[in-house]
Amino acid sequence: MSYMKNKISNLVMTLAVITILFACKKSFLEVAPNGALDEATRRALLPSERPPEGGEAIPARWLKAPPGDEYKKMGSLYQLPEFFSGLGMLYVQPETMPVGPYLAYDRQGNLASTVYMIPLKDFRAGKAFSNLVLPHGKVDHVDIYYNNGHPGVPDPHYHVVLWYISPKQAAALE
Repeated sequence: MSYMKNKISNLVMTLAVITILFACKKSFLEVAPNGALDEATRRALLPSERPPEGGEAIPARWLKAPPGDEYKKMGSLYQLPEFFSGLGMLYVQPETMPVGPYLAYDRQGNLASTVYMIPLKDFRAGKAFSNLVLPHGKVDHVDIYYNNGHPGVPDPHYHVVLWYISPKQAAALE
């Protein structure tokens, strides 16, 4: 029976990854057309204006730290470092925890990645994660790794990291 549970958990994880990777190919509005997000998240992740035809995109305020709105630095919410080696400075809207999105910035305050922390118990229960927020921007690569828990997200979970920078740049986050 344990073998089957592991197989099912692996299948759920695989499907979640496929969903995230597919969503990375689309813009935010295509991923969540039904407006399932609260307004604070929508305002923080979408530019307030569309660029004029043929014009330059207007930088959204979440591209630079701090992202504003309801986002709080993880280090100010819990006894955690201000900067996580290999990940960056994390900001989250506390009401979206534990899943997130967490916005991760490099030391210069540039958006480096979006992180989701998916509880293992939710994968095992077959919980779906639909309409995950994806900021505009080209995703360079995706990392998924297990974490046994930490302040703020104490239960075992997986980090799903959508990187906007190269693997070499991500590895250099110190």
